Amino acid sequence: MKKILSVIIVLFFSIVLLQENRVDVYAHSVSVYASGSVVSSAGETVSIEMSVSDPNGMIEANISTSGNVSVNTSSIASMSSSASVIVTVNGSGSVTVSGFGADLDMNKYPINSTFNFSVVSSGGGNSSGNGGSSGGSTGGSSGGSSQGGAEAPSKTPEELQEEAEQAEKERKEELAKSFLVESIDIISSDTKLYGETLKTIKIEEGKTEYEYTLPKRVNKVLLDVASTGNDVTLTFDKEYEFKDDVKEHVITVRGAQEDVVKEYKVTLKRNLDEPTVVKVDDHDVTVYEDEMLDRYMESIGFKQAEIKIGDQKINGFGNGNLKAMLSLENGEASWRVFSNDDAYLGDAVMMMRSEKEPFFLQSTTNGSDHEKVNKATYVDHTLELDKKILEIDPELKFKQTYKAWDLEDESQLLYGINSKGKQGFYNLDVDKNIEWSVVGFDHVDNAYVTATWGLSGALAVVSSGLVASVLERKGILKFKKK
Repeated sequence: MKKILSVIIVLFFSIVLLQENRVDVYAHSVSVYASGSVVSSAGETVSIEMSVSDPNGMIEANISTSGNVSVNTSSIASMSSSASVIVTVNGSGSVTVSGFGADLDMNKYPINSTFNFSVVSSGGGNSSGNGGSSGGSTGGSSGGSSQGGAEAPSKTPEELQEEAEQAEKERKEELAKSFLVESIDIISSDTKLYGETLKTIKIEEGKTEYEYTLPKRVNKVLLDVASTGNDVTLTFDKEYEFKDDVKEHVITVRGAQEDVVKEYKVTLKRNLDEPTVVKVDDHDVTVYEDEMLDRYMESIGFKQAEIKIGDQKINGFGNGNLKAMLSLENGEASWRVFSNDDAYLGDAVMMMRSEKEPFFLQSTTNGSDHEKVNKATYVDHTLELDKKILEIDPELKFKQTYKAWDLEDESQLLYGINSKGKQGFYNLDVDKNIEWSVVGFDHVDNAYVTATWGLSGALAVVSSGLVASVLERKGILKFKKK
């Protein structure tokens, strides 16, 4: 009977301990608790329960352990309003839950709780009874004795408290090592490159100051900052604009979690590089340089290439057959075209024959209003430019006019350079098909008229009295008069 009573007492106290060590932590509309903190034997499990009062809420949390306990997961991302973690208790230890619960409106409520666990051992004993007889008398039996009871916990409350404090200290040390800020995106809010991420700054170990120079002609930006965790509070100004003589902004981005604060500085600079001026064909022109132009030209097969003009080396573009440079003169942008050996081929307007094939339209070097081909006058035409190049800089004014002869079949006879570097006369039809033409002129009745023209190198006589030779000498028309 005493043995049975001893076991009952042990079980009673174990149940009481389990009930009394239930921990409830409430943060706004989030509840976090452990089903118990002391188990009767190693290997038993308890659970940590999390719930949001909003049935449509969600929970996200990271789980960490210290000591002789383990958990069934290290993180939780539950789209329901409740979640649980199973804790296996093999000895004294603690479990820390850090994260948040959120309601349907995505109002977040932080979770930051630590639970301590331990094992209570139980034991018991008994003594056997004995009896005897003597003479004619009878003897009775004497009962044995029994003993047992609950042993003291493997660690004292003070030791458990010390372990919990050590675990908390280690957690805070890890938090102190965190960057809190993961990255800083610099995004253009100017008309140029609008909405494009210009630079992503990744936070590096031991580095708190960063620097970035904006592309040319971008003067308005906004920031998008990413934190290392959901519990980090970020502080920064989102929008920046360079007005008048403002050359730079020093931006402060601050991340805070609990009592840990990290601060980073970004020096954002305006692009103040002076444009390059070069003399081309006795004209002082400004070289137009831009990151977006670099990307566009590369997309049509022209990579960045150096062009030597006199004693200057200029940044231009080349495809292995010819080179080109976008220049500004009197506020107008046009292309200066060079051979692959840097020989100047003239000013041009760039037409896209296809998505990746440019053609450079030019005017003949001695063209005049009275030159005629089959009675067609050499007149100005306006080219519709590729929309992609116009988007590079909406404020840039491109040259769009070129000269050509309008022929009876609605095609045009023009002068220019193809992407293979061949310069001369071409026939352009209404579908933008371009074919090499052989052209000659003679002087009849005091007017210049066609002597010959043909496609793909074929020579066709269309007027008598031909006195001009086939022209192809660096694109310079040579007229012979009577």
